[in-house]
Amino acid sequence: LAGLTPEACFDAFLREVWIAGGGLGAAQIVVEGNPVTRQGSIRQVAGGIQEEILSSSRAAFVEYHVKSGPFPVSYHRGRVEFAAVEDSPSDEATMVTWSCSFTPTWPLGPVLKHVIRGSFSAMLRHLARFADLEEQVEPEESKRRKLGGERAEPE
Repeated sequence: LAGLTPEACFDAFLREVWIAGGGLGAAQIVVEGNPVTRQGSIRQVAGGIQEEILSSSRAAFVEYHVKSGPFPVSYHRGRVEFAAVEDSPSDEATMVTWSCSFTPTWPLGPVLKHVIRGSFSAMLRHLARFADLEEQVEPEESKRRKLGGERAEPE
């Protein structure tokens, strides 16, 4: 869970993870895309891998794919979902779920599954730290801080 509204969490994800790299090194933005949803945005991450946001809806989801680069997959499509938590003690709590499906180059499936899960976890922890910093600025926000829901499954 992130102690932000779905709108604020969506915006923070785009800013802190998509653009700033989620603690794994800043991405290079190749194409800006839509200024609100970043739909159409292409970023280049470590190793020259390019990812593109295919579809997104503010406060709801971001869907992307690996467009090009030396990532050992023939297919990689990910989705990050932002859902308000109704029974939270705070009015501002969002469950963030990051999932992807991919077709690895043989025989790298098990290794890639761990690399992807580790990357998702690191970037979600970075987003949670950002939410904690936001809480310090806005002390009325929830004290509850857990962020999870990452899944990486080969097809």
